[in-house]
Amino acid sequence: MSGLACSEPPADGGGAKQAQAGEAASPEGEAASPAGDAKAGEAEGAEAKAPAGDAKAGEAKVAGPAEEPKPDDAPSEELKAGEGEEAKAGEAPEGSITTTIEPAARPDYELLEAGEGDKVELRFAPKAGQVERMQLTMVMEVSLDFGAMMPPQTQKAPPITMVNRGETVDVQGGKITERVVFESFDVAEGDGANAAMATAMREAMSALENFEQRMVYDARGVVLEGELKIPAKTDPQLAQSLDNLGNTLQQVMVRFPEEAVGKGAKWREVTTLESNGLKLEQTSEHSVVAIDGNRVTLSTSVSQKPASKDFEAPGMPPGVEVELVEFESSGGGEMVFDTGYMFPESGSSKMDTSVKVATEVQGQKQEFATNIKLTLTIERLPEDAGAKAKGE
Repeated sequence: MSGLACSEPPADGGGAKQAQAGEAASPEGEAASPAGDAKAGEAEGAEAKAPAGDAKAGEAKVAGPAEEPKPDDAPSEELKAGEGEEAKAGEAPEGSITTTIEPAARPDYELLEAGEGDKVELRFAPKAGQVERMQLTMVMEVSLDFGAMMPPQTQKAPPITMVNRGETVDVQGGKITERVVFESFDVAEGDGANAAMATAMREAMSALENFEQRMVYDARGVVLEGELKIPAKTDPQLAQSLDNLGNTLQQVMVRFPEEAVGKGAKWREVTTLESNGLKLEQTSEHSVVAIDGNRVTLSTSVSQKPASKDFEAPGMPPGVEVELVEFESSGGGEMVFDTGYMFPESGSSKMDTSVKVATEVQGQKQEFATNIKLTLTIERLPEDAGAKAKGE
């Protein structure tokens, strides 16, 4: 699901701005959802129609635990209870920044193949009140080329491990309300990574603990609405990155097809998204590798291209214009879902993004190139993982 905060910590010097240009690809977004995020761009608008699984009974089987129907106008006792408890246990610090996530435009969706064998409607069906945890590990390598200014540089960022706690606050009226709190971050050293960088990253990312996200989905995984709570002590540059991420978190969720499908089914989604000042057109193709009861294995390929040459690079001084010269971004991976949960059961993905920009420095035009290679692995943790991590 969404809520995989993989935003890069700020780097030092000129590399910081160039790394931000590379972030425009939002590789972390799609990689966070290799079966859908990517980590990255196809959520339907708030006017999206009700899930097909809620429509005509008997047309197709539904892959997901049966949920007791509730009247749309009935008050949610689970929501009331969950809100009170979460305010004590996982709420962002007082004075935090709250950002509303606007639903993205409806994607261009096409079912390419319905697959073979028995067809089922793939639908998420978590139970209200259930809690799950997910561990995400990100490994990134950044190469910078400043042209004649200095020799090319390649930095292997220390592996980052994040643990997210998700609670299904409410399930009713065809909507799933999910609250995700980012519980912990760890930055490893060794394996060729820069120790000083690891320390700086650890300090920067410690401010993200208790960063909170609330999202409302339909049963297909389409984001209907959401908001972020960013801790007030967060570094402004990092907070801005999270704010940008918040507007694209809805795009990293797997969106199951409207139709009933079987093994080998394929569907494509094309949408536009904005990341770090750059508008992108993203094409995602998903394939059903296997369906076994509630377990669904998906593979995904993703490509991105600029939707516009206009580029407002974040972090640049006033009056400095940046021109996008080249942009290439592609990747993919495989993900396993249990439709009784919102977090993936397991998965991995890779994203390779190359960006070249040009700007004027002291009256001379100069070009800068960035390449980012990102690998993500995801696993859902045992239910007692949170207690063990806290020494309970």
